[in-house]
Amino acid sequence: MTLAIAIFGLVVLVLVLWAFLAAPAGTSLPEAVGKNLQSISSKAVNLWLAIIVLFFFAAALSFAAHSAYFILSGEKTEGRVVDLVKSGDSSALHPVFTYLDQSRIERTVTSKYPNSGCEIGDAVPVRYLPASPEKARIDNFTNHWASSLIFLIGGALMLGFLIGYSWIRERKISHFKGMGFIGAAMLILLASVFLASYAFAEESPDSPLEKAETLIDLGKYEEAEAMIRAELKKREQESGKDHVDTAEAYESLGLLHAEKGNYAQAEELYFKALGVQESKLGRKHKDVGETLSFLGYIHMRQGRYEEAEKELGYALEIQKSALVADDAKVGVTYGRMGALNMARGNYEGAEASLTKAQEIIENDEPVDEKELAGVYASMGILRQYQGRFEESLALHHKALDIVKRVISDDNPNVTACIGNIGLVYRLMGNFTKAEVYLQQGLQRLKTSGAGESRNYAVALINLGDLYREQAKFPEAASQFKEALQILEESVGKEHPDTALGHCNLGNVFLAIKDYPQAEKRYLTALQILSKHFGPNYPDVGIIANNLGGLYFSIGRYSDAASFLEKAMEVSEANLGPDHPNVGLAQVRQNNFPKGKNSQKKALLWRNLLKIRSWDSM
Repeated sequence: MTLAIAIFGLVVLVLVLWAFLAAPAGTSLPEAVGKNLQSISSKAVNLWLAIIVLFFFAAALSFAAHSAYFILSGEKTEGRVVDLVKSGDSSALHPVFTYLDQSRIERTVTSKYPNSGCEIGDAVPVRYLPASPEKARIDNFTNHWASSLIFLIGGALMLGFLIGYSWIRERKISHFKGMGFIGAAMLILLASVFLASYAFAEESPDSPLEKAETLIDLGKYEEAEAMIRAELKKREQESGKDHVDTAEAYESLGLLHAEKGNYAQAEELYFKALGVQESKLGRKHKDVGETLSFLGYIHMRQGRYEEAEKELGYALEIQKSALVADDAKVGVTYGRMGALNMARGNYEGAEASLTKAQEIIENDEPVDEKELAGVYASMGILRQYQGRFEESLALHHKALDIVKRVISDDNPNVTACIGNIGLVYRLMGNFTKAEVYLQQGLQRLKTSGAGESRNYAVALINLGDLYREQAKFPEAASQFKEALQILEESVGKEHPDTALGHCNLGNVFLAIKDYPQAEKRYLTALQILSKHFGPNYPDVGIIANNLGGLYFSIGRYSDAASFLEKAMEVSEANLGPDHPNVGLAQVRQNNFPKGKNSQKKALLWRNLLKIRSWDSM
């Protein structure tokens, strides 16, 4: 725009000087300008204005043609902002970015235009000319089209002034219709150049990490891992282990491990990424906030609630200062905070956090529907816990529709949504519909080739729980045994998910009074979880509760008292002393029989005992 104003000012200056020089000697500048401008014919003025209009349109077309050539001939890659600098006397900051060209040579370029949204450390799309790799641009609308738009707008304004001048001088515009047609033709031509350049530009392929995350979404973990590890090795060799690009690869591999339930490996990788980001970008950078948010999620899944709460709180603090308060990433962190509150039994806090998350993500432009589906699913689970089953079903269906439409019908989350719907119907007592949905989820996994996967095992467990609740114990045991076999083969015998299979088999054996087998399964699950997560993990308390009930049933009251006390300690540590579950444990202790023959009291206590399945894992 500065150039356009300068050109317009130059034209006006030329007109003023011409009027002064053409005036008689001794005439002042204002008089000379006034007399000569009055004597200038309308045709001369029109000619000058027409030249200016054509100049602006020609410049706009020239810049547009160059941008079209740049887009069609250029290669697209990814760069990273390394600095923000001022250009000339302007206070605006221009991003300085680096990228690797086809020869794997690192190039450093300063952007022609300021980008207010860029921060040091941000990844940016870059387009460059292979023949002149030093000629590179951040691949966005401003850098490609700002110059042509400046001259186009200037030409349009001058064309409007030309037509307006004619109307004032001659009260007719008939002989300017041609100019109007020329202006319209230029607008159409420029629009065509703009659209064609993007329509015919070669679509740049996704980066290897983006492709890998797509494979993770599809449940193709082995392919994703091979791709991520190859990219990680390349980045470590080219940029070093302490580069932010390498940290991005650490996070992708950590995401993969988290999806597979390998939380210890995921935690290690995210801490490595966090160390690099804090060192290179600073502790208040938005990428640090995003990494802390995911670490909070990992620790929540591990039952390390206090750590998760601190990390999510700090992540929110960073994100609110580094991003706008209603950025979708802030909403994601609120969603994780809601899930944490729900896991701790704080349903009021979960409601507040999830509502905030939903509000932020729904109002963000453009809406990140993938994250919105996750919030709907979490809110559906909350409504399920609150006994508001119809609302829960509606939310799970909304999540299912979004995942199918936005991601893929083959996405594992489609099966998860179907499973959630089946679980709600089970809680409603509609076992027929529950079985339909749970069987549908199993069939989808089998058809997609995931019949031996962890997700398939979890689906078998959900169906087994349905059968157990209907007292169909042989069918339940069959589902649980198959699930356990798959888990031992896919994730290992010492994996926390494998404890899931042992615990559910223990529930069936306890129900059919096969106490030795139930004890064996519970103790195995307890040993696995205690080893991985420590003695205060929430589900350690659940198994201790179940073991307490088992030992009470066979008269081993000392063991029963020990495990019930352990269950109460774990519940109090995770939920607080005022939570209803802790109160229930205290009621159980008050009704605990004092002698071996107190069968009446034992029956009363047994009725109070609530054997809980492993639905929350």
